[in-house]
Amino acid sequence: METTNHLFCDGEVALKVWKYFQDACGLSINSVGGIRAKFIRWWLIKPQNKVHDMILQCLPSIICWEIWKYRYTYKYEGIRSSIHRIIGQITYLMQLLLSTEFPSLPFMSSFLRICQLVDIIKPQLHILPVRWNKPSVGEFKLNVDGCSKGNPGNAGCGGVLRDHLGRLIMAFTVYLGSCSNNSAEAQAIKTGVRWCLDHGFNRLTVESDSLVVIQMIRGEISTTWHIKDEISAIQAMNLIGNFHYVHTLQRR
Repeated sequence: METTNHLFCDGEVALKVWKYFQDACGLSINSVGGIRAKFIRWWLIKPQNKVHDMILQCLPSIICWEIWKYRYTYKYEGIRSSIHRIIGQITYLMQLLLSTEFPSLPFMSSFLRICQLVDIIKPQLHILPVRWNKPSVGEFKLNVDGCSKGNPGNAGCGGVLRDHLGRLIMAFTVYLGSCSNNSAEAQAIKTGVRWCLDHGFNRLTVESDSLVVIQMIRGEISTTWHIKDEISAIQAMNLIGNFHYVHTLQRR
């Protein structure tokens, strides 16, 4: 009986295809543990740059797809493709993905040439100063953040409220149990805004590093079902106070 590991990892065709691309990438990855372990080993390699990262993340799936196509056409159509043809098709798909994602780079049709290009690409450093700006006189600023270890997993959120002089008025932290990152970010905003309303702080700028959640609150994108209640609660509170929601990079 043909097994998944034999087809995609240990079989004659699979071994030759994997060896070609591993040699081209300068990798030495054995088949111990099967195809699942092989994927994980590729994905855990530290990339040199974004192009290298895309190759490490996408190439294993493309290899398995082409091996499956080879198996299907041979079994049901009697067509046996050569190893060279399988490698060529994998290279073409990888080149197509890279050219779409990085249109300014001259990717060649040879996978070895693609790997040579990866070796000479230097990552560009972009420096963006991030600072906290004071709100206007008579207004207040609420900075919040939330995170989930595991997404979903153990999560928490917190925030700080300051006045126009930067003076700390209130700070909070909340353990949320198990939830997603987006849920933690939304609950951070909801908790902070609720406290501000309850204590008479109605003119408020809310800053969060979650662009997705900010866009949901503004109604710019659709709200995902699992945080719909949180987003709806925040939008309902907007009818009571004068709130302005801003996406910002957080200082660390």
